[in-house]
Amino acid sequence: MRLVFEDLARAYQEVLQAKLRNFSVGPDFLQTWVHEEDAARSLYGIFEAAAAAKLAEPLTVFASAATAAALDRAAFERELGALGELTAAAAPDGFEWTVAFTASGPAARSSGPRAKTTEADPRAAALDPRGADRFAGRALPVGTLEAVGPAYRAAVEKAAATPRFEGALAAPAGTTLHDAEQSGAALTVAVDAAGTVAAARHRNAAPAYKGILDELCAVLPGRTLQEGADHGLIRVEDRLRDRAKAKPVAGILTPDNADPAFRLPQRLIREVFRDWAKAAGWKAAPNTFDDAPRPAWLAFSEAEKLERLRPALQDACRALGLQDDVEAVAVLNDVRVVLAFVQDAAKPPVGARLIELERRLKAALEPRLELQLEGLSDRNARIQRTARDGGKIR
Repeated sequence: MRLVFEDLARAYQEVLQAKLRNFSVGPDFLQTWVHEEDAARSLYGIFEAAAAAKLAEPLTVFASAATAAALDRAAFERELGALGELTAAAAPDGFEWTVAFTASGPAARSSGPRAKTTEADPRAAALDPRGADRFAGRALPVGTLEAVGPAYRAAVEKAAATPRFEGALAAPAGTTLHDAEQSGAALTVAVDAAGTVAAARHRNAAPAYKGILDELCAVLPGRTLQEGADHGLIRVEDRLRDRAKAKPVAGILTPDNADPAFRLPQRLIREVFRDWAKAAGWKAAPNTFDDAPRPAWLAFSEAEKLERLRPALQDACRALGLQDDVEAVAVLNDVRVVLAFVQDAAKPPVGARLIELERRLKAALEPRLELQLEGLSDRNARIQRTARDGGKIR
């Protein structure tokens, strides 16, 4: 099988813009491949995915001369050689690598292409060994919590100090166990016949990973393993980030760009998913999982939901320095809360803080809540109804 790296990268970017999730390209074994800006990591990921899928035939990947010139080829080819029998050769307008995978290859796939590491930069073993990019200046002791960025360090340290999900896992009835191990850290997940996670445990993780893996084990149960592989670390990043600290990057945060400490856990859960998918005979399909509201919240009538929302909303507005007369006027589909207010010119715009307001209400009442502002036509209709009923108009 022969693939062209630039074609895969281009297709990945095009599909990424068109789809929210499951944006895989190429052969089935690339279902979990993620194209990255670092060419060495991205190229290695193709071979890594093929090794994990136990591809029977040799795999050849061609890269352009520009891509090949940007690589530390000696280091890159050492890592590829750990996956199987490697042949590297110049090709017209580029270079190509062929790997015939061996039985011992997958055991070595955790290493990945390393950045050049000096004595001043011993972080590579503590963090994801493929994580050389904008974090390269972070020279930190191997395996320590100080290796985690300031936006996450306190929460990771707290979770690592009192892990709730560390140790061996016995398979609950009706489930099968699926494992992954990389850089000494291991993750075990129990999955039922429907592909839903029943339990998860981690072990042998360095402190820089232990807290993150513990939070991952907390968010996996009750969700499909596919959802865990797609969005598990996104949920963990959100839970661990200290919003009083500077956001690690501008724009959309992902486990890959937030902090290199997330990358090894990300690879572990994806490897667990690959193991389960192969054992279960899973065929690639869209991820349709959606968290359901908690039964206790669903049991409330709309009036009861609004009764609980009003004091929580007032508290959240005051905490954010917003006007405290914002009113919840409706709850649609059990979770969509409609807000009504007349903006106080002396206070910050409510609309600009809507995400923070939503976050506080989720933490206080129900994680599935969504906030929306009342539309003009809805407001006019509500005013007319309220006036007819002799009530106070807001």
